[in-house]
Amino acid sequence: MKLPMINSNNIVGFDYDPFITKLKIKNQWDAKNNISFINIADENVFAISAKTPLLIAIKPHSNFEVKDGLLTEHFTDRGENIVSYIAFDNFQQNRFRVLEDGTYIIQIFENEVVFFGGEENEYQVNRALDRLKNKTLAELTAQNEQSLANKMNQGMVHFANPDFQKVLDINHRIVYSGIDEGGACFGALNRIYYLMWIRDGSMTSSLMARAGNTELIK
Repeated sequence: MKLPMINSNNIVGFDYDPFITKLKIKNQWDAKNNISFINIADENVFAISAKTPLLIAIKPHSNFEVKDGLLTEHFTDRGENIVSYIAFDNFQQNRFRVLEDGTYIIQIFENEVVFFGGEENEYQVNRALDRLKNKTLAELTAQNEQSLANKMNQGMVHFANPDFQKVLDINHRIVYSGIDEGGACFGALNRIYYLMWIRDGSMTSSLMARAGNTELIK
């Protein structure tokens, strides 16, 4: 996936958070854009939203199955079936097109949201989209914070220096962003990683315990 309208020369600022990161863009003509990347809590989904129009260019591993508003691709990774997907409003509104080199182009208009995810079957894809689609950026952010509230109030460390406190708070959120309720590390769609590698399951959950969320250790 590429964002052709963004490069290192036109990024003028960013605000990092493991659940919502914001980029500030200004091009050579002083046109500005604010782009948000949303990591949906407890889902294998992230989303992109932009204040002004933004192009997204995607190439599949081999080919997409194309429906109005949904691209899916089935592939197998080390014996596990995976469905990756991209969900957008519709062909017409998002100016969907396919280039000669096989690149799929989607345009986000003002404050629209495009979802990217991976699941084990199409039922799970539809389950996630039923929960998320048609929500605004503000609604998705509020939903995330509501899901996180109880966890983020556990194991808090307080420090007198406000700059260091910000670092502690961000790291508290980073630790929780690394694992889901079933003990799976989000970086690994394939179950072999968190069933057999201590790195992805046990190490992440032990850090969560130190941050005050002890239940996954069990």
